[in-house]
Amino acid sequence: MKKSVFTLCAASLMTSFIATAGPTKDYNYVWVDTWDTDSNQQVTIEEFFAARKARFNETDENGDGLVDLDEYRNEYENRLDAKITSERAQSVKQTKMRFNAMDKNDDNIMSKEEYMAVAKRGFDYYDSDKNGMITDEDKAPKYRSRKAKKELSEQEIAHNKLKRKIASAKRVVHMPSTHNKKGMLSLYDANDNGAIAWQEYAAVREEMFSRTDENGDNQLNFDEYLAEFENRLDTQINKIRTRMVERTDKRFDVLDVDNNDQMTFEEFQLSGVRTFLRYDLDKDGSVTFYEEAPEKSLETAVKMAAKKSKENKY
Repeated sequence: MKKSVFTLCAASLMTSFIATAGPTKDYNYVWVDTWDTDSNQQVTIEEFFAARKARFNETDENGDGLVDLDEYRNEYENRLDAKITSERAQSVKQTKMRFNAMDKNDDNIMSKEEYMAVAKRGFDYYDSDKNGMITDEDKAPKYRSRKAKKELSEQEIAHNKLKRKIASAKRVVHMPSTHNKKGMLSLYDANDNGAIAWQEYAAVREEMFSRTDENGDNQLNFDEYLAEFENRLDTQINKIRTRMVERTDKRFDVLDVDNNDQMTFEEFQLSGVRTFLRYDLDKDGSVTFYEEAPEKSLETAVKMAAKKSKENKY
């Protein structure tokens, strides 16, 4: 009986959502990963409904078939905190790798010279025209792998690029990065003129070094390096977590269709149907990382939906 209700919901909502522009690709990656229970990079409508039912049951702490705001908030915060904890541990691990990479003489101490040498290499990497300035006119540098060179096919290159995009999209905690020009400008463009001179860049790096050098001995040990990073990381985590948790009450209000402060599974699943149809751009009953909505196909689908709607009036 329930299956037929959901099928009817899907059918009735199809016409109104079929012409709606789909979400951005990054959200697509996150959404598929959330509901892809068999890890095949695809979510079928049946898989989605089953996963939603499991999520509802987990949220319903007292098993009364209803979810109130406290239950809804608790389940979300538990999932969010588990993800943040995992990402934080990975970030700390990468910090040790970065420190080792900058400590060229392997003495577990990073001198100011080593620190600034890394800064200069990073600056030169983005200053592709070698005029001592990083601007929009600098062409995007090509990634230089430190691993043994291996010839990759175009398909392998595209696959690796997709994996990086998916991993980035799925992250909750994003730190300002120097791994792209936009990140460089946000961190080092002190006079906000859209360009970074080496002197400007070096001044910020030296200030960062001094701030990290807690005992003022003009060198950094790993504990100092890690402490400075963890302070920035935890500040970012608190900011992001607060913002995400604040949205929980608003989401519950939307899901609680009859505004009685209790959400039934039918209310929860109605929202799920709407979301699935929004992501299933080609309307084949499944959503993948590679979901596409060719203009011609979408236009045809809209016309067919409009025609069917007109026929149903008579």
